[in-house]
Amino acid sequence: MNNKIAIITDSACDLTTQQLETLNIYMIPLRIIYGDTQYRDRLDITPEEVYARMPEEVPTTSLPSEEDIQNVFDRAYADGCREAIVITLSSGLSGTFNRLRLFAQAQDRLTVHMMDTRILSMGEGLMVLEAARARDEGLDAPAILERLEQMRAHKLMGLYVIRTLEYLRKGGRIGKVEGTIGTLLHIKPVIGMTEDGVYTTITKAISYSQALQRMQDEFRKRYEGKSIRLAIVHGSAQQEAERFSAVFPSFCNVVERFLMPIGPALGIHTGPGLVGAIACEV
Repeated sequence: MNNKIAIITDSACDLTTQQLETLNIYMIPLRIIYGDTQYRDRLDITPEEVYARMPEEVPTTSLPSEEDIQNVFDRAYADGCREAIVITLSSGLSGTFNRLRLFAQAQDRLTVHMMDTRILSMGEGLMVLEAARARDEGLDAPAILERLEQMRAHKLMGLYVIRTLEYLRKGGRIGKVEGTIGTLLHIKPVIGMTEDGVYTTITKAISYSQALQRMQDEFRKRYEGKSIRLAIVHGSAQQEAERFSAVFPSFCNVVERFLMPIGPALGIHTGPGLVGAIACEV
């Protein structure tokens, strides 16, 4: 195992604590802010706590603190790492990539390679897992980055359906999704990502259930008859996510499956009711 390469990510990856620890992945938390109180995403506050306080209290998010970034880089160095691959959520949705890039340039103990996933949640998480596996196979940093580039460009797709666009609009993350039209006409878009890593409408439906069906159709078109790794994420919508997940084996070979809640830093911008799927061809 190439232990000298640290795999570093942010808390928007939605990987579990067990996954991070088992694969020796370092995680930098984003910040959740309620008034004058700040919480470290996933360390000090859970998704359930955030959703329970909605819609009466909708917090804001903030970039990782310099202290949290420094602590992770110090841990990686103390663990013997001299090189790092830093994998972040889309720079089109957050300034996290740029903050970590600037921090990396200002320090001289680790040789740092940056990867902007241009996606979020378990789309980012699947790329982090792939990087850790590649490192453990003994690949060097350029080879790992090349594998991630190929994965992002040709194998990976993430789509999401949410009950209301209100939270995306309030958080300024609406991107190319038609917030006003969706609210007034009760249109439910299936949301994906552009090549630049911002939200866009892939297709539309007239109800939440129809939007889930349309999302399923998109995955069927892309992956029918293929083998995939599959991640289903949800925002306080466990039952809907489980039902949606159960359909995939009818049209493709699911070699690995994850089902988990979306983290607080992302859930703030989507609200309760999100169901998302991220697939990667293997």
